[in-house]
Amino acid sequence: MYQMKVGEIVDHYRDVSEELTRHGFDLEQRAALLGKSPSTLKHFGGEADKKHWRLISAEDLDRLREKAVELYWAAAAAPYRVEQGAAAKAAGDHAFITPTFIALDVDGRARLRHPHPIRCQEVADIHLGSVIDTHGVTMKVAWDSESAFRSNWRRLVTEVLSERFEDDVEDVCEDIAKAAGVCRYSLFRVALEYQRWNLQPTPMMILGVASLRRDS
Repeated sequence: MYQMKVGEIVDHYRDVSEELTRHGFDLEQRAALLGKSPSTLKHFGGEADKKHWRLISAEDLDRLREKAVELYWAAAAAPYRVEQGAAAKAAGDHAFITPTFIALDVDGRARLRHPHPIRCQEVADIHLGSVIDTHGVTMKVAWDSESAFRSNWRRLVTEVLSERFEDDVEDVCEDIAKAAGVCRYSLFRVALEYQRWNLQPTPMMILGVASLRRDS
């Protein structure tokens, strides 16, 4: 079982905090996101043997990681900005545009517009949807075997959560983590397209979570 030790959790929390700060999301904003005081967040990042140290919950760490990933992908869109075409510039329009793909959910509603198809596919997966371009044409991402496992994992986890929507979300997440052989603190990292924090799912992990399906 992949089990993050307390020291690893603290180090990872510090890494997430540094990443958020790098993207302009400061301590006060992080505290507001979690509904906690800035001093509490400082205690999360302290030394585990100190009096006021506290272990951040997996749920709160997930929220911070999710925000960090969101900000990372927002910043990653910048290189895709291109100048308007010759006709637009001749008319005095020197603005930039950003070509985009659109991630749809299972009901066909737009969940994200982004220039990177892999990020859109990631969001589409967790909403059991698909990716289209701005003309409405469905896009197919050319996955390698590891990417395909990540996509399958995301969809499978969403299906399990959807089937057990009446249960406590944290209880379901604990069950998914146990079935996959990871700790609750590691669960968010599985199948991330943000490679810095990604844990690659294996076929055995996917089979473990698939066993939680009610029709399995």
